[in-house]
Amino acid sequence: NNSPEPGKLDAVTSEDAEHLCQLVEGRDGGPVWTQILDRSTPTMLYQAWHRDPEIGPPQYRSRTVFEDATPELVRDFFWDDDFRSNWDDMLIRCKTLEECPITGTMVVHWIRKV
Repeated sequence: NNSPEPGKLDAVTSEDAEHLCQLVEGRDGGPVWTQILDRSTPTMLYQAWHRDPEIGPPQYRSRTVFEDATPELVRDFFWDDDFRSNWDDMLIRCKTLEECPITGTMVVHWIRKV
């Protein structure tokens, strides 16, 4: 049974997922996304965008495409916060606050450079 404990809500609702899709696709009524980075190697493409909503903090979105890498390998690479400090120079520190061994859901607090 992968359902949450009685009285406890799922971390992400279907409404949250729909809102995320609208943000990523630029259908949320917010400002236009401005591309700030477009880099590639023979086996990887990385793109990043930025926008400043009238209300709330700046928003960033990124897209990474790997050739010849399994989804599991990519997931393990990005989820390895101990190793991440070796390649992500924007990460100051991170701490896992919650983790569910059944669903794999994690709540992680990342502190990044501004």
